[in-house]
Formats: sequence, structure tokens, C-alpha cells
Amino acid sequence: RDGWDCARGYRASRGACVGVEIPLNAHLDRRGDGWSCGHGFVRSDLSCEALVIPDNAHVNAAGDGWECKWPLRRRGNTCVAG
Repeated sequence: RDGWDCARGYRASRGACVGVEIPLNAHLDRRGDGWSCGHGFVRSDLSCEALVIPDNAHVNAAGDGWECKWPLRRRGNTCVAG
């Protein structure tokens, strides 16, 4: 890019810097030129949708999925004993 970079919160587009459009329930990503969904949300095209969490489960530590409460195990989209 001929020795120039866009400031954080902007991305290069056609030789210029344009602002990153951040949807609801998202935040600027680590690089600063894109966005990531917040904890408990997943990307769906240009938006963030809430995770569907079954009974007896909770959002995982990464915030991008779910896991069953102990001692239950995941089977498909549910949590079951044993």
C-alpha cells in the first residue's frame, strides 16, 4: 500500500481508509480493521446472532459455542446423562 496504513477502526478500500461498520453485539477485532462477535454471539453474514443454548448448558469459555453442565454430555444439540 505504498507506505501507508489505515488507523485502527478503519480499513483500506480502493486506495482510501473507510470506517469499519460494526454490527450490534460485535466489537472491533484485534487487528483493528474488522470486527468480531461478542461473547455468546456468532457471526452470520454481516451480523451477530445469539447462540442457541439448550437446557442444562452454558456458553463456553471462548464465547462462540456451548458446553453441557457437568456431569452431562453433549449429544447432538442436547445435554444428556451418562
